[in-house]
Amino acid sequence: IVVAGNKPGYIKFTAEADSLWSGGTDIITVSPGSINTVTGKPVNPLNKYKVLIVEDDNDVREFLKEELGVYFEVVAEADGDAGLERARNYDADLIISDVVMPGCSGFELTRKLKTDFNTSHIPVILLTAMTSVDNHVKGVECGADAYITKPFSPRLLLTRAFKLIEQR
Repeated sequence: IVVAGNKPGYIKFTAEADSLWSGGTDIITVSPGSINTVTGKPVNPLNKYKVLIVEDDNDVREFLKEELGVYFEVVAEADGDAGLERARNYDADLIISDVVMPGCSGFELTRKLKTDFNTSHIPVILLTAMTSVDNHVKGVECGADAYITKPFSPRLLLTRAFKLIEQR
């Protein structure tokens, strides 16, 4: 078996044919963080950075886990209170949070994280539908490292995530 990266985020597996199969070589491209359709097992993320997602919308939360899971180890919580507890007990390299959600809001979550010595170093991205300048300013004032509005570009979110981790 030959394993070689053919583009960022993907690994190409080439299996040489054995005597039981006469088709030459088989090329399977698998996205890391997803399920390998041949083995049925999860593919590891490209690195070991850990991301905590705090998002109350199931669809958005699952989308973020799928998109980010290719590149990071990802855990997710469905509300601000659970997110705060997880952040205190999980060695996250980055936190991505919604703003409007049950429990404490993303603004409150960020403020609590940034005023706690044990979590103040973790970069926080607020991902929200709140597009006003006042809300953006409020996000920055509570300590958010980035404020991205929905609908959002997954590419922009990933780029911001990588840069914040790199700058940490």
